[in-house]
Amino acid sequence: MSESIDVRCLPYMPLQIEQLRKSKTWLRCRRRPDLGFYVMNLWMRAWHEVPAGSIEDDNDILADAAMCPPEKWEELRDILLEGWESRGGRVYHRTVTDLATEAVTKLRGNKKRTEAARLAAEARRQTVAQDNVADTVTEPVTDAVTGNVTSSVTDAVTDHEGKGREGKIKEEPIGSSKKRGSRLPECWQPDHSFGLTEGIPADEIDREADKFRDHWHQQPGQRGIKLDWDAAWRNWIRKASDDRKGRKVSGSQRSESSRRGPGDVLSNEFLFGGRS
Repeated sequence: MSESIDVRCLPYMPLQIEQLRKSKTWLRCRRRPDLGFYVMNLWMRAWHEVPAGSIEDDNDILADAAMCPPEKWEELRDILLEGWESRGGRVYHRTVTDLATEAVTKLRGNKKRTEAARLAAEARRQTVAQDNVADTVTEPVTDAVTGNVTSSVTDAVTDHEGKGREGKIKEEPIGSSKKRGSRLPECWQPDHSFGLTEGIPADEIDREADKFRDHWHQQPGQRGIKLDWDAAWRNWIRKASDDRKGRKVSGSQRSESSRRGPGDVLSNEFLFGGRS
């Protein structure tokens, strides 16, 4: 599978913080901060290569990817490429490859859920359409031909001659700049920084993003179309933040209530008399 990993549609790369902090590589970077700069540049370059997690095994290309001066690269190559595996003319970093594989698995799962929701919505629409047809075909064919068709033709002619002009569909002028909405793209990714500013913990932002995708992917027809999905995500996060704050306030009120004794009365003396 590693040969087909492509995460160029993802603008960010996950970072396993504890795993990184405990590694020998990061210990060296603590002693020599310039190594940290080169290492991070190599990881970021490998994330958007194909296959993800790899870079062509060429000193000039690797030095450029690390943003390391060529004269330093020969000296630092073995240190900076520790943990990378060379095969097939490329060097692979196992951790970056594993993260990319996990991301691709999530993308494919989201695509399957979207397709399942689409098929379910289409099945519901077909059922409703069949029910509507069954409800309308209740009169004999003879009555439909002799009565309904005659009156329909007469009404159609009358409307055409008299007030048909008002019934025309207004066409959109050529060159119109009217913005059209779209369904949630498969490669859409949430703005994590906005979630953090709204007080959502980092470990819950991805869970909110999954809920956001599942909600909008299963919406049928026009209900699943938005002009600005990033704005819709911000509103979703604001509501999630408000819900969290509401739960905290409710919890603090219950805690305060539990601290009162059975004989406590919410009188003015209790509230303002300095009682602790």
